[in-house]
Amino acid sequence: MPDLELCLLTLTLAGLALGAWGILIARTSQAPHHASWGRALFLGALLCLGMSSVVAAVHRAEGLAPVGLSAGLLVVGMLWETPAWRG
Repeated sequence: MPDLELCLLTLTLAGLALGAWGILIARTSQAPHHASWGRALFLGALLCLGMSSVVAAVHRAEGLAPVGLSAGLLVVGMLWETPAWRG
């Protein structure tokens, strides 16, 4: 089981990093093509986190909570409304 926990931790950190990168690309890109790539990267990371949470739940792993929290934080980060810049 320690191998599963290590894999879950690695997948959680990788999914969080890729999802955050996708959010950054989707939010800051001026070109619609790049923004769609950012959203696709975000969705891929979210799907990876979802599949790894299903595996963690089946095996009753202790790493289930960080996977769920990181997926939830990514969704909040993508849906958070950014205020208009007034400069």
